[in-house]
Amino acid sequence: MNRDLLDPRKRPGRYERKGSYFLALLGLAVALTCYKKLAKPAT
Repeated sequence: MNRDLLDPRKRPGRYERKGSYFLALLGLAVALTCYKKLAKPAT
């Protein structure tokens, strides 16, 4: 087994560490929330 994969210092960073990924996920969540509100039939 490759020991580099088990070493936490050599693992790639998580997505929270990259601001662009966080903003993309936040934008997706906002878009889905708005879509759900707009897709409801007006009664």
